[in-house]
Amino acid sequence: MASTTDRLEFVDALRGFALIGVLGANLFIFSGYTYMTDAQHAALPTARWDAPVRLLERILVENKFMGLFAFLFGVSFWLFLSRARQRGSGGMGLFYRRLAWLFVPKLRSVGKNMPR
Repeated sequence: MASTTDRLEFVDALRGFALIGVLGANLFIFSGYTYMTDAQHAALPTARWDAPVRLLERILVENKFMGLFAFLFGVSFWLFLSRARQRGSGGMGLFYRRLAWLFVPKLRSVGKNMPR
């Protein structure tokens, strides 16, 4: 486990901010609003505000935070590799191992969705 002096607190804080934004961007999906029919949307008491709020959410939240989170994902890998090189190891083996572990859940889900 890394000590607190080895971590870049700003990157950690920015990553947490991005995660909160990604959660906010997914609230429409989590709430079920995305899956409602047009008639169900029209029956809501907030129907007249839904379209402008959804547009603002798409412009100001959705793509901004997901892009920021993806950028920070790359920054984290760069920091990982640079610190591995400082310790004297290339770090590429560990890098590829971490990437492989990121794809394991996806590979498992691909097998479940294959036609039989």
